[in-house]
Order: sequence, then C-alpha cells, then structure tokens
Amino acid sequence: MIGGGRLLTNAHCVEYHTQVKVKRRGDDTKYVATVLAKGVECDIALLLVESEDFCKGTEPLRFGRLPCLQDAVTVVGYPLGGDTISVTKGVVSRIEVTSYAHGAADLLGIQIDAAINPGNSGGPAFNDNGECIGIAFQVYRSAEAENIGYVIPTTVVSHFLNDYDRNGKYTGFPCLGVLLQKLENPALRACLNVNLNEGEVEFRSVLHPMTKNIRLYVKRVFISDDFDGELFPRYLSFVKGVVNSNDLPLNVSRGILQENRIVRIMKKHLVRKTFDMIQGIMQSKEDYKKFWENFGKYIKLGCIEDPNNHKRIVSLLRFFSSMHDEEMISLNDYIEQINHDVND
Repeated sequence: MIGGGRLLTNAHCVEYHTQVKVKRRGDDTKYVATVLAKGVECDIALLLVESEDFCKGTEPLRFGRLPCLQDAVTVVGYPLGGDTISVTKGVVSRIEVTSYAHGAADLLGIQIDAAINPGNSGGPAFNDNGECIGIAFQVYRSAEAENIGYVIPTTVVSHFLNDYDRNGKYTGFPCLGVLLQKLENPALRACLNVNLNEGEVEFRSVLHPMTKNIRLYVKRVFISDDFDGELFPRYLSFVKGVVNSNDLPLNVSRGILQENRIVRIMKKHLVRKTFDMIQGIMQSKEDYKKFWENFGKYIKLGCIEDPNNHKRIVSLLRFFSSMHDEEMISLNDYIEQINHDVND
C-alpha cells in the first residue's frame, strides 16, 4: 500500500486479469481493485481499491534509498500460498542492470540471497529501518545456483509512479537509441588509432553554464548531485550538467569519489570540456560579455584553486584598464596594446 487506496504489485500478477480482488492479512473480505497502470517492461502494476474499509487503520509504505552491498534485506509475502505471512531475510549481493524476464527489458535490479518463491511476487522488500527498498519479482533457477532472487529497486518504482502521476498513464522508459562497441579488441583499437592508454574510462556528459549542480548517473541510475569538489572543481560550480558513467560502482560513496582513479580521469576531462565550451562562447564578444558579468567571479577563483589550468584560466580573464575604463579586455589584448604603444 502506498496511500490513497493505491497498491503496487507485479505486472505479471495481473497480466491476463478480467477482475482483480485483494484482501488484507487476517481478513476474509475481498475487495475489487482496478488496474490503473501496468508496465510490462518494468514488471510493475498500480492498483486502486476504492473501498475506504480496505485502507482503514493502515499506513502507507515509506520508500528507502538504493541499498549498498551486504545491506540486510527482508522479503515479505505468501510463497506457495498459505494463510499466514512469510518473512525471509538475506543480504544485497549485487546491484546492476538486470534482464527483466516478463518484459524482456534491461533495467536496474537488486540481487538478494533471501528466498523468493511463487507467491512472493509483488511483495515488498524492506531494509533494517523498515523502509521499502523494492518489489520482489523474479528468481534465477538453476541446478548450479541457489538463493538468487531479484527485487525491483525504488529508483525504477519511482520512475513508474512519477510517469503515471505526470501523464495519467504509464508511458515507459526512455531509450537513447545508441549502440556501444567496447574497444577491447587490439585490432579494432589500432584501426581507430586509439592509444593503449585511451578508452580506459567510459562516460558521457552534457554541460551548460547555469545554476550549479552536476548530476551523476551510473549506468543510467541517478546517484547524487551533492558534490564538494570531488567530481568538479568548486570554481566551476556554476556549470550544470549530467554525467553518466558505466565504470563506477552503483553504490558509489563520497569516499569513492575522493579516491577513485576513474573519478580523477573524469574530472580532468570534464574540466577540459568546460573550457572548450567557454572558448566557444568567446567567439561572440557580446555573448562572452554576458557570460563574464554572470560568472566572472568564479573564473577568478580558479586562478587560486587550479594551478594546473592556470594558462587556460588566464585567457578567460577580463579587466578594466587605464586605457579601457569602459570596456573590459583580456590580458593578452592589454599586453599587445602596451607593446604597440611602446613601438610607436
């Protein structure tokens, strides 16, 4: 139950329904539920029970954050039927993009070692704080493997709910429409003139000079937008953008951001990309004048904080001078003007 008479379950639980009925634990009364939305690819369905008696005395579930590896998880349901509720406990063993069997889609999934059986589908999975971290939905069965169950994380559930609230129906997950080819083959790298030390870190980014905050995604999963110089220098905090990496772990923490080699490489390339973007703005004198009026104070701070890019930063600076008291000029223009006056 998520409030307002609404319930979440798996799409495969109501796939061929003509009528859906639900009941509360310990109560034989069955209530008719309406299927408001069904996401086949994410295996989630949203139901509505209009009877007020059904929700009387209940509290909606609280959604928690994406868990970390080895976090405790508790799965609740009715495996193989039964009249009393079943509770199984385990830990989070893996978080990665997983193949969803019902919709044949690849979305983020949480792998756990708590037992999941028929009857657990659509049931909640809780962390130690009593927060729901996802919905149990499938299990991997093999003679060579045991206790491999999967939970739909709250990030996927939240997208489903936000999509329905925004559009009045489920419209799906966006697809970039781009195929990737990894450059692990030495012959392919040689054909594309890729050096041995290049292509080790893969990430994409979109940057824009606006209000601050870089949003970090790992494998298209939102991680955080709260950074203090780990992913981007503080003097470039006016840059807003999206960064997606396939090489960072999904349970990335601030400690990882501070020490990880991949993050250092990403930071170096992001700074270089930002300078290239600013150089493009400089092609228009009027556009750069507006840019400097809004963000010039940040660039000045970079002279102190980033000695490695000192030359790049100096070319961006603008000053008033005794010869130009109404219009700001660059240091190079000022030096050229002085040399010209001396020669004259």
